[in-house]
Amino acid sequence: MASSSSSEEENAEQVRISLIPAKGSNAYEDESLHVPSDPIAVPSDIRRKGLSALVNHLLGRIVPGDDGKEEESDEEDDAERLPAIPFDFLLNGRLLRTGVEIGARRLGLSLEKAVELQYFPSHPAPTDDGESESAPDWITSMCHSRYDDSLVQSVQGRRGIVDGLLCAGGNDGVLTVYDTGESLLIDGGHHQNSTGKEKKSVSFRQADSIKAHSGPLKCMDSLSVSDSAKQMSTTLIASGSTDQTLVSHIFSCSHQNAEEDSSSKERLALHAVYSGGHSATISSVALSCNNNQQQQQHNTKSTLLASGDWNGMLCLWDTGFSVNNTDADKENEHLSQEEEAWNKNAVVTKKRRTTAGSTTTSNTVREIEPILTFGAHSNNLSGICWGHSSTNNVSNTLITCSWDHSIKSWDVESQNIKLTLNGSKVIACMGRSHEADLVATGHPDCTVRLWDMRTQGTGQQVGGGGDSGTMGSISDSSLLPSHKAWVTSVQWSPNNPFLLASSSHDGTVKVWDIRSSLPLHTTRAHPKGSKALCMAYDKRAIYSGGSDCIVKRFKC
Repeated sequence: MASSSSSEEENAEQVRISLIPAKGSNAYEDESLHVPSDPIAVPSDIRRKGLSALVNHLLGRIVPGDDGKEEESDEEDDAERLPAIPFDFLLNGRLLRTGVEIGARRLGLSLEKAVELQYFPSHPAPTDDGESESAPDWITSMCHSRYDDSLVQSVQGRRGIVDGLLCAGGNDGVLTVYDTGESLLIDGGHHQNSTGKEKKSVSFRQADSIKAHSGPLKCMDSLSVSDSAKQMSTTLIASGSTDQTLVSHIFSCSHQNAEEDSSSKERLALHAVYSGGHSATISSVALSCNNNQQQQQHNTKSTLLASGDWNGMLCLWDTGFSVNNTDADKENEHLSQEEEAWNKNAVVTKKRRTTAGSTTTSNTVREIEPILTFGAHSNNLSGICWGHSSTNNVSNTLITCSWDHSIKSWDVESQNIKLTLNGSKVIACMGRSHEADLVATGHPDCTVRLWDMRTQGTGQQVGGGGDSGTMGSISDSSLLPSHKAWVTSVQWSPNNPFLLASSSHDGTVKVWDIRSSLPLHTTRAHPKGSKALCMAYDKRAIYSGGSDCIVKRFKC
């Protein structure tokens, strides 16, 4: 009788689990990371670290201890065993952050049969990867545009890693562009400053800068066009300011010879001035390629610019920036120099003789009026982005958010509202997933919230499968408050549809997996007392700018 009672007590302390590699993860694609899926008994209170050690044991890898270090072992073949891999686990689509039994009961899962756990390698914490030289003023806005993969691959063999352009705007109205290639290091390592102390080397190079506005630069967006045959890239950069001006600049760069002076091959110049639309601070901008009937008859694609201001006004502009240089070359054969340069994204340079006999140069800049203008919100239009398109065609949807607590989805052609969701807090910033109209917003109450802006019949699903949730909804509880101050920026990972990052006035950057209510990692991006004001997220790094006047880079 006592033996039976002891046996029941032992069984009550264990649960059966089945380990399955998560679809779409490295564990699923790499057969060397597969383990037997047969049910096994484990302690009912086993958590993520214990499960990770179990998977590593089944894979024949070195098993980490509770402190994350390798466990001591007398086995002679330890030197031949592969290092441990930290794993994360999904229970019914949510990251496991409790014991298995508690997690299963909270989700209403039966323990009569084996609990299925999907495993995948954990996302590493961001690590410090350098910083820029100190700027004259606060870094208030930032964006990153990636070069075409064909250009990246053609240049990579000779010049190291060249992947895109980082644009940063300052409180002094200065626009600065950085080349984010990893091989571009100042002095090839550490060097000393004027005080004789060791100074961190800059892991990305400042390519050029220009005085873009007379007031603080509030928002920006960029779009790069690459020509792999000529190994050239051209980037359109749109920016808005508190001085109520909206402008775009062109940055042209040749990637042909690394040995040549790069400054002679790069140029940042004013492209266009946008007037007649706004009469308040420009608070948000978004660029997108357009493929309407007017552009189709010229066989080119032109970039549309959407902008919002402090009064809630929304404007749409045709920038004239072509994303198809091949077609533009054919059309430009019969055009004048000025027209040709405009269509091919160049800035015309004219020589002008002064009264003193000297020669100066000046740029011809277009002045553009809005295609449409209308009141989208009753207060500051704090964020704007183009909707997701499941085809190669550009989305006809704009998503906007505002300090009036609402977020809206618009049909651009008809100017009709497709969806309106009302929250309870001021929305300070916004970012959209790269795979669907799933939006994350940041708020002054230290919270990041998720909004499902998908409308019926779109068939958009985050991650390419599974339950997409209720379309047209807001989740106040999916991500718990974690920042200690105003959330200033939210950006989604371009690699993983479940990951996003947020920055805050508390000086930190947090990385989130939307399948968990708690952040995966928290990184001190700026010194205590300094604010993180803006952020950019590319395929290899997270960039943060703040009140310490420095752009920080974190490898991820």
